[in-house]
Amino acid sequence: MLFSNLVKYSIINSFFDYQLAHQEIIFIIMKNIIENIRTLRESKGYSQEYMAELMGITQSSYARFERGATKTDLKIASLVAQALEMNLIDIITYPEKYINIKDASKEITPIEPEVILQIKIRGDKRDQILKATFGDNELEILKSIPNDTK
Repeated sequence: MLFSNLVKYSIINSFFDYQLAHQEIIFIIMKNIIENIRTLRESKGYSQEYMAELMGITQSSYARFERGATKTDLKIASLVAQALEMNLIDIITYPEKYINIKDASKEITPIEPEVILQIKIRGDKRDQILKATFGDNELEILKSIPNDTK
């Protein structure tokens, strides 16, 4: 019985530890997002009052939001994104820009490989290879080029 109670106590404590850790992670993420919003707002030269006006809320409500004094929901976050003329995902990932891999693969053009082959051949072998490669007319032009520039 004592062992069973210890196991239950341990499980309950583990659950609460998990819940606290989860809440702390969410708090840190939200703090970073709010800091991103503040940075972006300031970089655009927008005041809190102007943001509140764009979002249709009071300046004091916006100030509480930016201080992290109120819970942030998707509606508020979407209003902020609209006011900043940005995608919500770009605000969350700021300063990095989110790129959807499906869209990125459409924009990437494959690079064609380039091969340069240089062979030094002297005398008759050189003339035979040049003739086979370029024909008789171009061979005469190539022969007129001094050897040190070939």
